Amino acid sequence: MIYWLYRALSRLPLPLLYAVSSLLAGFLYHIVRYRRSVVRENIANSFPERSRAWRKSLEKDFYQAFCDSSVEIIATHALPLPAFRERVQVVNPELLRELSDNNQRSVTLVLIHQGNWEWALHAVQPTTDLRLDPVYKPLHSEGADRFAFESRSRSGGRPISMRQAARDILKYRRTPRIIVLVADQAPGRRARAHWTQFLNQDTPFFTGPEDIAKILSSPVAFVHCRRQRRGKYRIEFETLTRDPTSLEPGELLTRYAQVAERAIQEEPESYLWSNRRWKRRAEDYLGRD
Repeated sequence: MIYWLYRALSRLPLPLLYAVSSLLAGFLYHIVRYRRSVVRENIANSFPERSRAWRKSLEKDFYQAFCDSSVEIIATHALPLPAFRERVQVVNPELLRELSDNNQRSVTLVLIHQGNWEWALHAVQPTTDLRLDPVYKPLHSEGADRFAFESRSRSGGRPISMRQAARDILKYRRTPRIIVLVADQAPGRRARAHWTQFLNQDTPFFTGPEDIAKILSSPVAFVHCRRQRRGKYRIEFETLTRDPTSLEPGELLTRYAQVAERAIQEEPESYLWSNRRWKRRAEDYLGRD
């Protein structure tokens, strides 16, 4: 049922979806109060130096950006592929060619839940001859997961479940491709975690990006996805390392956290503040470095 509902919604024109988004943002914020306490606490802890009025304004801006991104992600399933290139500007695609030695080696791309990470995938794919394979966490709803998988596959990439990622990376480690990870979520309880300062808080990061980059000996770049206006984005790559094997354990993840924090400070309203990012303590994890 969810799958067919999302499919039907994806065929609505974007202007109509944005009208729905505007109504939904007010409904979630004022009526349902969807995760308002989580959003408020995350923003307060991340920006303690800011005034209460500034933080309250950011709350409201976040709900509108969140709803816009949500309807855009639904639209991804049916939006014509050329529309992604029209709506998402990729500023420096030449960096991908350079890091991949003209498509001779794999590259690892890391993003955060900011802007529109799904549209970024489809905008970047036409700029490279390498296939973009996103690593994803399966959704709880089977229908929603099927819908997301189909959406992410549209540009020719092969989405990889987190459960299968290690096996897949090892099996195809000699095949040049681009591995894409949205890596700013809290690690699971059983995961190894690297801890570092992030948005004024001691924060765990799952070690997947570093593990994958070292297995592949692949350069790593951060993907900035900046919202220019409604439905328009700007993608820019920033090199984190050209040789992950030369870094100390955790150093790559610390660099990732620092660049991610800078990106959020530049455009805080489009970050996913409703995520329970800091819900666990150090003792909840198997390892802490």
